[in-house]
Amino acid sequence: MESSFQHNAHSSAGALGIWQFTAGAARMFMGNASAAARLDPIASTYGAARYLSHAYDKLGSWPLAVTSYNHGISGMLRAKDLFGHDFPRIVKEYDHPLFGFASRNYYAEFLAARDIASQPERFFPEGLSN
Repeated sequence: MESSFQHNAHSSAGALGIWQFTAGAARMFMGNASAAARLDPIASTYGAARYLSHAYDKLGSWPLAVTSYNHGISGMLRAKDLFGHDFPRIVKEYDHPLFGFASRNYYAEFLAARDIASQPERFFPEGLSN
């Protein structure tokens, strides 16, 4: 969601591609930190799936794992220590300087993107074009 689904997205922090992998995260979850690999939508999607699986193993819930893609596993572990798996309460009450608007709304954006992808005709009755 951070890339607005642009395969050639570049961030000011050096993250690249549709999944916005930094070089360090790409080495860990893609096995290749090259710009070409991070810009490859297929390779980076496999890397994102590996990241999310790893995050789920650490955090024990999909809302926490998905949100960690924006806020980090350590940050979501801190939130989990305070509120357990009560995700609505985390969104409402977790107070951390780096848990701002983007992190707080990341899971809701993910769910919206999932719903649109699963029913594009409902949201785009005029059709889609490249």
